Amino acid sequence: MKIIEMTLSKKLFFIVVNLVIFSTLSFRASAIPTVPSTVNALIINGDDIRISWSAVSGAKRYERQYNLNNSGWNSNLQTHYNTVVTFTNQPARTTQYRIRACDSSSCSGWKESNSVTIPSLPYAPSNVTASIINGDDIRISWSAVSGSDRYERQYKINNGNWNSNLQIHYNTSVTFANQPPRTTKYRIRVCDSRGCSSWKESNTVTVFPIPTLTAPSTNTDGSYTVSWSDENDFGDIARYELYENNVAKYSGTGRSLQRTGKTVGNYTYKIRVCRTGLGCGYYSDTKTVTVEAPTLPNKVTGVLGPSDAVVNSTFTVSWNNMPDADDYTVLVKSGEAGEEVYQTISGVEGTSTTVSYDKDEVIIIRVQGCNDAGCGPESGARIIEVFDDNVLEPEEISFAWQTSSAIVGEKSTFTWNISNVENCTGILGEGTEAQTFEPSGNSTEVIFYSIGVKTTQWYCTDLANNRYPTDASLFIEAPINITPLAAPQNLKEQLSE
Repeated sequence: MKIIEMTLSKKLFFIVVNLVIFSTLSFRASAIPTVPSTVNALIINGDDIRISWSAVSGAKRYERQYNLNNSGWNSNLQTHYNTVVTFTNQPARTTQYRIRACDSSSCSGWKESNSVTIPSLPYAPSNVTASIINGDDIRISWSAVSGSDRYERQYKINNGNWNSNLQIHYNTSVTFANQPPRTTKYRIRVCDSRGCSSWKESNTVTVFPIPTLTAPSTNTDGSYTVSWSDENDFGDIARYELYENNVAKYSGTGRSLQRTGKTVGNYTYKIRVCRTGLGCGYYSDTKTVTVEAPTLPNKVTGVLGPSDAVVNSTFTVSWNNMPDADDYTVLVKSGEAGEEVYQTISGVEGTSTTVSYDKDEVIIIRVQGCNDAGCGPESGARIIEVFDDNVLEPEEISFAWQTSSAIVGEKSTFTWNISNVENCTGILGEGTEAQTFEPSGNSTEVIFYSIGVKTTQWYCTDLANNRYPTDASLFIEAPINITPLAAPQNLKEQLSE
């Protein structure tokens, strides 16, 4: 009986163990992750590849492999913990991917993606060259690339960042005229339907400012100044280089150069700007100075002075400016034949001077223009009569009406004679305006139309061009009494009868 019980117990034990093993194996088989339902590969931005797949419940990671150009699956497993991954800047090729889901103990089967192809991009230009022409024009040229649709260009200024604006070109060169002073670099890439190549950079070029020269066109003494415009706003200017007849004469930061001791001939100048580390720019336009042998000035014109007669022994003489004269010489000569020189006033700067002469006689003033070559011909004569002060005092020899009274409406005679004056000014009669009269004369045609005492008032200009009388409130005066017209005597007798 015991034997039968033991046999039954062993059988029951084996049955339970088998059930446990079977259930465990069944549980493990059912826990393997499922295969991702979708795997997609997509090209973005021309050469980036994005791979995405459906999530699998219970998966702790995903493993990826790839196949390049149908050459077989790469054995390296790439592990991911998300359901998307992006690879940038991929080379030109055809790629397929496959993904499987894994948990801590097992992985699903593989799910393959579609194949994607990154097309082969065009080659970059083999060279890009920038050059300066005409001083401030920039020409950019690059090698042609077969099959290209267009070329794209960018630039950067003074070592800054690349300008983000893309400039499109369909030829292999471009020229920009009248560029401002600055340093510029360019880069070119080739584009077609597949995309664009990498960039190819040019050399760096610098447009230098070109100074403007200033110098006289002609010179007669061999001394002059050459100057130039200020270009310091360009930046770090190391120096200006000035050349005279193609020989360097100045290198520095100044703005002018004094030239002295130049003999007769032509002197041609040019200048350029140089900058540290960048070399020198184009030369400026040339400026030629012609040093000539001095010639005598032309004849002075327009000599002016006081009135023909002067009281004072000191007076002013003036004349027209002569462009070819550096200064003037004034000659005071005798008014007699031969014009003996009494006085020479040399080195007069300007167009007037004061002459002092104290002799009582007629003199002649002549002026010469002078320069390094000497003095030119004498001007025309300015004749001046110099009088002693006592002789020149005006004198009223006569200034009166012929009669002290006159009848209204009848003609009266006025006589005057004033010595040592140029002329006189005043009103003569009634209803007239002020006139200028000679120093002496008479008038018989003066008529007054109203009765009363009429006073004639004049003033004169003496030989020194002064008013006489000096006091502006005083005049030379001559009164006349204008009486009414008397009735006829016989008419009075008839009226009394």
